[in-house]
Amino acid sequence: MPIHLTFVDSGFRPGKADTLPLNRVYEFCRRFPKRVRPTKGSSAPMRVPLLLSKIEVNRSGKAAKFGLDLVRLDTDHWKCWVHERLRWPPETPGAWHVPVGIDDDYCHQIVSEARVKSPTGRPEWVRRSKNNHFLDCEAMLAATSYLMNMQRVGLPREREAPARTNENPPPPNDVPPTHRNFPRAPRRIVRSGYLGV
Repeated sequence: MPIHLTFVDSGFRPGKADTLPLNRVYEFCRRFPKRVRPTKGSSAPMRVPLLLSKIEVNRSGKAAKFGLDLVRLDTDHWKCWVHERLRWPPETPGAWHVPVGIDDDYCHQIVSEARVKSPTGRPEWVRRSKNNHFLDCEAMLAATSYLMNMQRVGLPREREAPARTNENPPPPNDVPPTHRNFPRAPRRIVRSGYLGV
């Protein structure tokens, strides 16, 4: 299937902070502006699950000619989304399905963080394991589907075939489809520069 949208975590630093500069992530996203967007997670609760904002940075750190959309993610919301779907029955609409052949490492990384409440009452995610990449990946995948408005896509309805009556018998099978009585398409008429039907 073609990739329609990809999120890249621009806040992730493997190793030291100067190993992978932030602008390198932005430069990669600028090469594919229709399909790739940089993200940053918010540790504080947000009003909305994700927020788009323009950033004006190029490789040298100066103002860019065309802005890039930075996606701010509510980390608590999206990680909760993944953990809630783990308990849903698979036949429930909106349930979370994983590909066939996942290994134990994938499962351990999905549950590598636990949500606890701090003394101030604010939720925090505590790491139980060093590797939590798949949890972050699944949370960002949920956010990409939300940005593409996939939560509004309904389930396909089963169509019932209309009952045939004796008044409208089916056309004989030996008649070619071009000679059957299909309804005629309306003619297109151009009037004063407008296309009418």
